[in-house]
Amino acid sequence: METKINLIQFSAFLLVNLSYVFVLYFVFHQFLARKYKNFSTNLFIILVSCISILLCMSFSVEVMEGYILDMRIVPFIIGVLYGGRKAGLILLITLCSYRFYLGGEGALVTLIEYLIIYGYIWFMIPVFKTTTKINKKVRIAFIAASVDALSLLFIFSLSPLSNWFQFFIFVILYCIQILGVVFIVHFIEKTREDDDILSEIIELDKLKIVSAIAASISHEVRNPLTVTQGFLQFLREPNIPEDKRLQFIDLSIEELQRASLIINDYLSFAKPTLGRIEKLDVYSEITYVINVLTPFAMINNVDIKLIGTEGIYVLGERQKFHQCLINIMKNGIEAMTSGGVLTILQEGIGNQSIIKIRDNGIGMSSEQIEKLGSPYVSTKNSGTGLGTMVTYRIVKEMSGLIGVKSVLNQGTEFTITLKIVR
Repeated sequence: METKINLIQFSAFLLVNLSYVFVLYFVFHQFLARKYKNFSTNLFIILVSCISILLCMSFSVEVMEGYILDMRIVPFIIGVLYGGRKAGLILLITLCSYRFYLGGEGALVTLIEYLIIYGYIWFMIPVFKTTTKINKKVRIAFIAASVDALSLLFIFSLSPLSNWFQFFIFVILYCIQILGVVFIVHFIEKTREDDDILSEIIELDKLKIVSAIAASISHEVRNPLTVTQGFLQFLREPNIPEDKRLQFIDLSIEELQRASLIINDYLSFAKPTLGRIEKLDVYSEITYVINVLTPFAMINNVDIKLIGTEGIYVLGERQKFHQCLINIMKNGIEAMTSGGVLTILQEGIGNQSIIKIRDNGIGMSSEQIEKLGSPYVSTKNSGTGLGTMVTYRIVKEMSGLIGVKSVLNQGTEFTITLKIVR
């Protein structure tokens, strides 16, 4: 038997083979498995493993006459372990068929070799599937690769190698095969573990958000209810003057209205889905909101200035759109504690309607801007933060974007971008 390979060729072939296998499984677990979760995972595993096996066998080397060496064992073991017994049978048929097609004296050896490996994995698949320990799964894969190496060394021992160089080539090949199997199984399991941890973190964040909102709602609603309860207790006293009685009644009604507004804001955040969607003239809707807020602006010594263009339309629910604009404009008015000008710029650029609402109030820091739209985050001492959350959700439901620019003690600018309807 004559050696047909040198060390440089052998090293290059190993790197090429391993790169095929790793890249294909990396793409599968990082992209395909996450994107197509409802698709048959076993079908993807069979496809990726078959492609890896065929590539490895197509770019193999002949270390001695009739005996073709490559890294096909790596995708075969991984494909059977993760795909199951039926997938393993498909891979075995594919591998052996292609090996007989390539020809050579080692074809029969290949069949015996992979029947031994498949038989071992057949019995280990239930253990592999049920265990949650990464080390145990790696150990099963390690033993499978080692069984392959031992079985082939036994077969080759029946026909002694012509020199030590060939023996060295075989030993290096089997060691790298074992390491390749162990590395890829460990990579797959760590990827799955990281995905599970990420999913748990996301769920915990959701629960944390719900908990924070519930706590804030409970706190905010309890205050007006406590005040109302106190006034109602006073009203039970027979000697209260009539003017005081009326004052207590008015204050109780105001506090109950405040509690109702908080609950409505929460419900709008929890379920912001648009109802009656229609074509809205942006300029006309902004004008309507300005008319509503003008008395409030005058009380706070704020002028509202609108620069815009009529005839620009977007799709949305009128009431929700008003609520969104009122929240932003009202916050801008309240931010100008010493009075000022609230400027609203409205225009159409391409297929986008741009609305810029600018104040010259107290402004916000970069940290405050990053937290806008998060549960119960407000720059006002008496604010609940729910209004901003509702605003962000409404804009999102209208398939729009919202951006914020702000400088402390100079002012804030909100930019709402919506798609124009022609």
